[in-house]
Amino acid sequence: TTSKYGRGNRTMKQKLTNNIGFKILSVVFATILWLVVLNVNDPEKTTTISNIPIKIVYEDAITGQDKVYEVVSGKTASVKVTGPRTIVDSLDAKSFTAIADLSKLSVTNAVDIEVELNTVSYRTKVDLDSKTTMVVAIEDLVEKEFPIEVLKKGTEASGYVVYKTNIQHNTVKVKAPASVMNNIAKVVATINVSNVVDDFTVRTALKACDSAGNILDAKNLGITFDVEETSVDVVMYSVKQVPLKYEILEDKYANTVFVSKEIDRQSILLVGRKEALAGVNEIVLDTSMLEINANQSRYTLSYELEELLPTGTYLYGDGKTATITVETDAIIRKNFIISIADIAIKSPADGYTAYIETTGNIRYTLEGRKSILDLYEPDNNMFVSAKNLTEGVYEVALEMNLVEGIEQVGKVYVTIKVVPKEIDTEDSTGDVPSENESENTSSDNQQQPEDETTVV
Repeated sequence: TTSKYGRGNRTMKQKLTNNIGFKILSVVFATILWLVVLNVNDPEKTTTISNIPIKIVYEDAITGQDKVYEVVSGKTASVKVTGPRTIVDSLDAKSFTAIADLSKLSVTNAVDIEVELNTVSYRTKVDLDSKTTMVVAIEDLVEKEFPIEVLKKGTEASGYVVYKTNIQHNTVKVKAPASVMNNIAKVVATINVSNVVDDFTVRTALKACDSAGNILDAKNLGITFDVEETSVDVVMYSVKQVPLKYEILEDKYANTVFVSKEIDRQSILLVGRKEALAGVNEIVLDTSMLEINANQSRYTLSYELEELLPTGTYLYGDGKTATITVETDAIIRKNFIISIADIAIKSPADGYTAYIETTGNIRYTLEGRKSILDLYEPDNNMFVSAKNLTEGVYEVALEMNLVEGIEQVGKVYVTIKVVPKEIDTEDSTGDVPSENESENTSSDNQQQPEDETTVV
């Protein structure tokens, strides 16, 4: 006999195996249909993703040789991605890692960029095509030592200045690419002195500057310092402008004319504690060492100003000296000789004529500044005046027209005779010339100076 349970098992088995071929075909067809539907709903797509950041590795392949590099081209990567649309559309630049291995640089300093998808499960489902190449420029890394300069920023309080600074480090060693190093003019430590009146200490970072004083971007230019910062002690002093005074006692120097007296600066800036400056109102320059001689006309008196300052006061600024310049001229006398023929007679009274009875040559002396008298050339400017003189014989003074700066020493007299014009000249002791003849301006007997020159 067959139990009811046995009959049930056979019936189920028969159902499963009945038309087995058809059932298998149905499963295969359904799978194919599913794949077709899936492909239609999620088709393959190709796109290019750009601006992928590049990570540089093995930099010491360059930097380990005391060289530096700069990326010339290929600073970001791009990749062509092919795969299912649902995957491709979910990707952006952050989905990838781009690597530049500098140990693989070619002879042309180029390296291919390796791009990898960050999501591991996607790597088998998409194809990547990256052809980005990075090119770098390589140059020597050089070192140079610079003095550290303190650079003031801001303006001190009124009446105060930074007198001096004491810096912790006097020099610093700088490393930079050769092309950058050529542009570094100095290294500075900047201090802010805005409205400061008291001494202070500040710690400040070091910065490199070009020749125009512009701060260089150390990080981007590859500039490094062996000391990154330093300490600066700042001394603040009161400041006061003080005039320079001097006096030259001209009466002390006989027979000397002072043509000019000049000083190259009228005042100086003094600094010090406020109480030290309170009683300083002028600095007097001693001129007693000035010595005048006949063979010199220009003198200079130089002063080291720091030697003249009261205790507790100091010079502020670059000028450390003062100079007084003096120009002088000696007063001298010079003798000249004039021929009587070169002396004119001026202004006889109406109806009279005059002539000179003195014969020969006349000697006269001039006094004045040497520079002017050395250039003086006698000419026909000597005359005697017969103004208001009637008939008779007279002793009259010789007169002359002289330039400013020289004058005649003493009086020189000549004898003239005044006669009426109608008188018979044959009864006189000599020929009486006419008025025009008496004003002789002959150039045949020019005045000549004697060789004698006397310093008065």
